[in-house]
Amino acid sequence: MALIHRFHRSSRTIRGVYPLRLLALLALLAPAAARTQVGDLDARLDRAEAYHEALRSLAGGRVRAVWVPGEEAFVYRVEAGPLARQWVRVDALTGASRPVPQDSLPPRPAPPGLSRLDRRGDTLRILRPDGEEAIRLVDSPDAGWEVRPEGWDPREQWLTIMRTEVEGVHTVPVIDYSQPLERVEPVVYPKSGTPLPESAIYLLSPRNEALQHVDVDGRNAYLRIAGWRAEPAELLVIRMSRTGKRLDLFAVGLGADSRLLVAEARPETSVAALDFATGGWANQVTVLPDGSGFLWFSERDGWRHLYRYNWNGALPRQLTRGAFVVHRVVRVDPASGQIYVIASADTARPYDQHLYVVPAEGGALRRLTEEPGIHDVQFSPSGRAFLDVHSSLGRPYATDLRRADGSLIARLETADTSALAALGHRPPEPFRALAADGTTEIHGVIYTPADFDPARRYPVVDYIYAGPWISAVQKEYAPTISMQRIAASLAQMGLVVVMVDARGTPGRSKAFQDATYGRVGQMEIADHVAALRQAAQSRPWMDLSRAGIAGHSWGGYFALRGMLTAPEFFRAGYAGAPGDLTESALINEPHMGMPAENPEGYAQGSNIPLAARLAGPLKIMHGTSDVNAPLSTTMRMISALIAADRPFDLLVIPGGPHNPPDAAGGRYYRRDLRRWMAMQLLGNREQGTGNRE
Repeated sequence: MALIHRFHRSSRTIRGVYPLRLLALLALLAPAAARTQVGDLDARLDRAEAYHEALRSLAGGRVRAVWVPGEEAFVYRVEAGPLARQWVRVDALTGASRPVPQDSLPPRPAPPGLSRLDRRGDTLRILRPDGEEAIRLVDSPDAGWEVRPEGWDPREQWLTIMRTEVEGVHTVPVIDYSQPLERVEPVVYPKSGTPLPESAIYLLSPRNEALQHVDVDGRNAYLRIAGWRAEPAELLVIRMSRTGKRLDLFAVGLGADSRLLVAEARPETSVAALDFATGGWANQVTVLPDGSGFLWFSERDGWRHLYRYNWNGALPRQLTRGAFVVHRVVRVDPASGQIYVIASADTARPYDQHLYVVPAEGGALRRLTEEPGIHDVQFSPSGRAFLDVHSSLGRPYATDLRRADGSLIARLETADTSALAALGHRPPEPFRALAADGTTEIHGVIYTPADFDPARRYPVVDYIYAGPWISAVQKEYAPTISMQRIAASLAQMGLVVVMVDARGTPGRSKAFQDATYGRVGQMEIADHVAALRQAAQSRPWMDLSRAGIAGHSWGGYFALRGMLTAPEFFRAGYAGAPGDLTESALINEPHMGMPAENPEGYAQGSNIPLAARLAGPLKIMHGTSDVNAPLSTTMRMISALIAADRPFDLLVIPGGPHNPPDAAGGRYYRRDLRRWMAMQLLGNREQGTGNRE
């Protein structure tokens, strides 16, 4: 120790040199276990990034078919194995396959319509086939035309276009710091309780240059084009109210007159929300091929099920029922009327997704896919066969070719997992626990490092994304969203990383998601803490005395939430691009109501008044060009931390968007997160911020 003392004394006179040598010497003199955790930090950082990239580039197993017109055959490009990067032709009825040259591939279908579209700034030009201009639509700088390519009517004579007026809508200033003379760009961003853009839909006939306004009021609402009815030709328009408490379906004739087919309202909660407005609307309505009516999804009985309507909007018939979720309609057989759906009807495994067939008049579902896990299917144009792409946490991706009755024709592809195996890949372990209410079952996964040793004790990181927006827990062999890759790679630092779908997340019953309606942020952390405690009871290698929390976006909000509402449990936190209840109207209002109507819920869900409760080391990351969770969210949070005299660390990525790509700091951000959590939880505690008392 005398040698250490001499370096320590010298460091008082030559600051910045000997302290680094001192840290290195301390690492060498530390016990072997500590050296393993701290001394190989750079090596672990490199291995974690390699693991992240191997997960992102997992190849093979997932066939994307291009069907040959008029034939029971398809072609696909092989991603892995001896035939990698070659095209293969498959007989859909026998499974026989052979390589084919790329120049023999079926031609891409021609785009619909009798014209071409030229969109430039605030001008939309419709061009005839000869290139001559048929019609020009010019708008003000505060509005714009949006073309919906799926909006051609069945006869390809009318095109749907949307005009969006943004005058008076709040804008977020995005500052370009790359040059000495900064540039400011205002980006339209309606916040909770502020005016929304106003949308209007038009029917445009390029042939006769007619333009007709569709009679559906788009004020204080979100409009989506849901397709067309063939005979008589009617455009289907869905309108979601800004709070998601009402969902309407309109049929619009070619004279632009509209009639209301469905009006579904829920004054005590929401009918639809962000997931619906950003893509789920495409699955909401299915027009029946016999022209008799349409299928409509609803959670009116507490679960997402199918209802059959006729074209006068008469009282529907419920086709599926039970304590399970139907996700989407895959196909309706035009001859038998049977309906093929993806559903989670195995109540023992509520997140699995299988293909089922439902009788035309409703009734019991019959399962057509086999292995547990997630199944995604694509039917042949004739409906005589389908491709089944499937996997589970422990089973790599594979694609099977099956007949319409579910019987197996052939297995076409299996994923190449050699790159992951070389890195010692360990599939995440699923677990179940009870929420903080002691009765509701919740699900999660546990990631462990490749060199996992059950005889050791590991710090635990709750990589969180709670709230009503998505189900974040991994359910397939490879991560399907970036946060799952980040969680899996973070474990390679020598940590145990846990992800949980707590109460309030989608994918289960309406009651399960509505548990946090109007009070986002008030129970999710308690559920996560309860789940971690239960998981650790049977896993002695989970050391909850060294528990951290991290997350991105709304995960960043909840990482802050964990540090501020459970400071006795979480000793370190990292919040990436945190959101806030005052931000996007579309994100918040369908789950919280309007701020003026629920002031207590918004106040209780705010992190800012809790700044003084911070007790452990905290780091926040934000990109300056984030227009999903604007930088102002973090500015207000750190202002509150400064006012409360709470130390924190901050990483600002100049020009970084909400999810920074590698070219804009994404790799740096991932590495910084891993380094931070390892240094705070793996023994290098003297390098923390000193927040803990």
